[in-house]
Amino acid sequence: QKRKIEEMRLKQQQQQQEQQMKMEAAAAARNEEIARRQAEIKKKQEEQQATLAIRGVVQKVRTATAENFVEMQQELATVCATELEKTGAEEKMREECQKAIEMAKARVDAILAAGQKEADRKAEQERLKAEQEANMLKLVQELTELVEAAEEGTKCLDEVTKPLDEAAKDEKLTTDKVMSLAEAAETAGAEAKTKTKACTDFIMQRRQDLQVFKTGAPGAAGGESETKQNLAKLLTRIKEATRVADTALASAKDKKATAMKRAGALEKTKAIDAVFAKYDKDKDKMLSQKEIQAYAKGEFKFNLPQDCLKRIMEGPLVEEGKAGVAVASFHWLRATVGAARELERDMNRKKDREEKERILIGVKDKLVEKVKVVATAVETAHKDVIKAEEKIVDMRKKAMDAHYDKHDALAAETDKVIKTSRASYEKVKKTLDGLSSIVDPKYAKDVDAFLDTEAKALKIRMKRIELRLTRASNLTTRVRDEAKDTAVREIVTMKENVIKVIR
Repeated sequence: QKRKIEEMRLKQQQQQQEQQMKMEAAAAARNEEIARRQAEIKKKQEEQQATLAIRGVVQKVRTATAENFVEMQQELATVCATELEKTGAEEKMREECQKAIEMAKARVDAILAAGQKEADRKAEQERLKAEQEANMLKLVQELTELVEAAEEGTKCLDEVTKPLDEAAKDEKLTTDKVMSLAEAAETAGAEAKTKTKACTDFIMQRRQDLQVFKTGAPGAAGGESETKQNLAKLLTRIKEATRVADTALASAKDKKATAMKRAGALEKTKAIDAVFAKYDKDKDKMLSQKEIQAYAKGEFKFNLPQDCLKRIMEGPLVEEGKAGVAVASFHWLRATVGAARELERDMNRKKDREEKERILIGVKDKLVEKVKVVATAVETAHKDVIKAEEKIVDMRKKAMDAHYDKHDALAAETDKVIKTSRASYEKVKKTLDGLSSIVDPKYAKDVDAFLDTEAKALKIRMKRIELRLTRASNLTTRVRDEAKDTAVREIVTMKENVIKVIR
């Protein structure tokens, strides 16, 4: 029994030892696993840190500019040298770095190319601007010469038109002198206008170049170039020179009109004085009754009636205590003579009118009788036309039954009747047209007006007769044409039948 207990105790101790060993082995395994896991975590942390360090620099490379691209590329190479092996994905990270460098380089190259292109564009703009400025400077110089010539031409206009002002006060002024002065002023004005027009023509011819320059970029100083400012001033000077020339020409025209009026008045006064002196035979500066009569005969071929002469000598034209009409009243004498002449013409016109009316009364009575005779002749012509129309109807009926070769004879027979009717018509028409020839030609218009009313119905009737005769002639022509058409058709039909028989 004791031995069994000892064996059990030993066996129990042995089991305890085995269990202790198993526990120690499990603890060792756990500790080893923990150490392994901690090593893996530490390694992953190191890989992540290395990857983040490299990718941070990669991001810098991706956003690099042309100025810092090389520096960022070197920084990436440095960080790769120290951290690439720690990433755990060396090949993948190397490819990512290389791709970032290539993309950054392409972007920087594009930026550099665009910058170069922009620089070239600006250089070209500056070249074109300088060329444009040089061309415009040449244009402005040419325009300046034209403007200076135009301004020089307008300066002398006042001096040229000034004599016209002074001429208006000249008591010996003549229209020839005014025309001479005005011609000089107009010539100077035309020359000034030609010079100002040369300026505007130059602008119109070069307007495209000028427009391009006016709308171009501002000058280098930030404002308008001096050439552009000079161009604007020239345009203003052209407008002013044109205005001065137009004003001077208009003023010269007005001054010419004023001077011409004065010169005309002076010449008219001189002419009146000359006429007065011509008939003032006794040189007493007055026209006596005898001299007034001589004046009327000499100037107007008119004999003043004695009662008119008496009214002149006793009227207001002769001052109290004077023996005749003074030169101051000479224009009234001229008007009085004119009134007397008009009064005589009125009387003559009245006599002519009364004579005309007297003659026309007799003429109209005769014309009325002749119109009645013509009316009878028109009626006869009308009956002849009716006969012709009846003959036409008869001809058409016979033509319907007769062979076509008889149609021409029928038409000829009808034409004879139409010819007789037309002869009757022409005779009446000649008589009607010649009614006004029985009077003096100077009364022809009045007679024609009377006949237009008195013979209106006859003229209308004659017109209708003429239309009916024309229609009758057309109908006979139509009968002949129809006969010819029938003959042609018959020949064609005969020809076709012969051809059929031959075949």
